[in-house]
Amino acid sequence: MLHFSDVTRDIWLTLINSKNYDTVSGLAADAKNSKEAVGTTCLRNAPSLKPACDAIFNKRKEWFGPDKQAAIEAFSNKTASIEVVELGKITTASTSYYTAIVASKFAIIFIVLVMMIIYLILRYRRKKKNEEKTPIYKIIEINDVVLLRYNI
Repeated sequence: MLHFSDVTRDIWLTLINSKNYDTVSGLAADAKNSKEAVGTTCLRNAPSLKPACDAIFNKRKEWFGPDKQAAIEAFSNKTASIEVVELGKITTASTSYYTAIVASKFAIIFIVLVMMIIYLILRYRRKKKNEEKTPIYKIIEINDVVLLRYNI
């Protein structure tokens, strides 16, 4: 029976490449594809690899199972720590933007309030000015005074 440690470095270098090194299924699939492409062995020029290839197919869960769980835990721990660090950086960098947004909102509200106050003042002045210039009011006042004089 071939054990994981019995597979030499040269055998691993021929089976492992940059596309399949990070997953168990990738390693097994490439070894299987190599075996199917050649027929009876994983690699064309090395019939001695047949036991190694067969061992990879038959023992992959036993060999890589515990390592897979450890890799998943290490990955989740590393991901969590990176998330915390990166979210801290984002929060620090975006604080000034939040301040600018809040300040611009207050500036807009202040400008709208000032415009409303100016509108109300001008409207009041215009109304007062119109009341003074309207001749009908003066005529009515004069008529009332005249009528009051003669009625008494």
